Amino acid sequence: MIKKHILFFFLFIYKIGWAQQLYTNLNTTYENWVKESLYTENSHINSAIKPYLYSKIDYNRLRKNYENEMQFKSYSNWLLRKVKHESFIIIDTGDIKITIDPYVNLQLGKNRLDSISTTYTNNTRGYVLKGNIGTKLSFMSSFYENQVFLPSYQNQYVNQYLVVPGQGRTKPFKVTGYDFAMASGYVSYSPFKTLNLQFGHDKNFIGDGYRSLLLSDNSFNYPFLKINAFLLHDKIHYSTLYASLQNLERIPFSTTPETTFKRKAAAFHILGITPVDWLQVTFFEATLWQRWDSTGSVPFDYNFINPVLGVNSLIYGLRSSTNSLLGATISFRPLKSMRIYFQLVADDLKNKKSGYQIGMSTCDIFKLKGVSTILEYNNVNPYTYSHPNILQNYSHYNQALAHPLGAGFEEFIVGINYRFRDFYLSTRIISATTSNDSISARSGTNIFMQDTKNYAVSSKNQATVLNYDFSLSYLMNRKSNMNIVFGYQQRTKSTDASGNINFVYVGLRTTLNNYYFDF
Repeated sequence: MIKKHILFFFLFIYKIGWAQQLYTNLNTTYENWVKESLYTENSHINSAIKPYLYSKIDYNRLRKNYENEMQFKSYSNWLLRKVKHESFIIIDTGDIKITIDPYVNLQLGKNRLDSISTTYTNNTRGYVLKGNIGTKLSFMSSFYENQVFLPSYQNQYVNQYLVVPGQGRTKPFKVTGYDFAMASGYVSYSPFKTLNLQFGHDKNFIGDGYRSLLLSDNSFNYPFLKINAFLLHDKIHYSTLYASLQNLERIPFSTTPETTFKRKAAAFHILGITPVDWLQVTFFEATLWQRWDSTGSVPFDYNFINPVLGVNSLIYGLRSSTNSLLGATISFRPLKSMRIYFQLVADDLKNKKSGYQIGMSTCDIFKLKGVSTILEYNNVNPYTYSHPNILQNYSHYNQALAHPLGAGFEEFIVGINYRFRDFYLSTRIISATTSNDSISARSGTNIFMQDTKNYAVSSKNQATVLNYDFSLSYLMNRKSNMNIVFGYQQRTKSTDASGNINFVYVGLRTTLNNYYFDF
């Protein structure tokens, strides 16, 4: 009986509908290409709510423009087609289309500051599967296995937080390496043009900047259900996101040898409004619900499923056991190819737990085809995102849900990108001033430490971190986004020379996600 119901469901949904319901990748390089459409067209799609739904950004038109610009060639040779512009495996019956591509990140790197000759390697292998059933249902699945040897400051991060930045827990590999895996996936269904439902295990991002102070893709994947409503020709985008998060602290008793981790639930409400073509306003609310305390599992609170923005904060406040957080993003376009954006976050205004972002991004400005830039400033007050109950801080998997630096910092970002046909040149400079927390000298930077209501800030151990990153890549395959890349990264920290690097690397990689090592 169950199999018959499932079969009926798939037969029903693939016969009706419109454009494919896949989402874009959360990848800076890829987003720069998509923004060429969002910035230069009279699009009402809210640029701050990511990832984007392909059916809302006219992917087919975007693809045709891109292929014309790249002087797209249709190779007759099977191998050349697969290497250059086709997926590795294609299954297309008309109503059902599935593609399968390899996921790789094979990299060799060397830190020129090392006193001994050490080669740092990244060995990632996996797959990416995408599919459409009819025009209303789409799905994506990816899995990859990793063995890596990391530079010193990334090693320090793994040893402190027990995870690789943006990814999962590790197990030892040989003497100094790490072994870990990562799985992502979702099902996306649009019964109407105005409604999309997405269920998956992945990441989300709110904001127009390189960083987000509200919700970013900095942390590990999490299970979620997202409901998107598009009204008034997409001028209103309302999104409700329910997620299951966890702390890497185990439940103290269990009948199994390895107990499960303590969890928390999260509800995010986002309202994006485009009143005129050049202005967008996005309101944001996050509520982290307690699922565990000293007595054990906390009973489910049915207010969790409330879909209305602002209600939870009004009922519980910003400093209750639920740990609510409010924010907003405002962006406007003084020119068609320029966007100026602002972002605000309020965790506890009474105690000045807040932050703000100011930025500007451009694309093809002054008719400079293929040139995109970003200029951004972030400032977050100490103790923001932390909580009196350390299980309720604004994090997932020992990683911040917002900014990788946590709190108590200011940061300047300058980025310049240039794309010419299949070549992509990227330069990014990030300067940040932050501090180190300790039991005797709190600076309010470490969001995983308990918020004790004592907001005195120590200026000890204040540090300046400078990250410079340059990369030149060649796009081999447009379907899988596989690149050959050569890069250079330099990092200096004023208080800890052991974390300084002068890193040169070369690799073959599928660039589908952002991983933030510039902290």
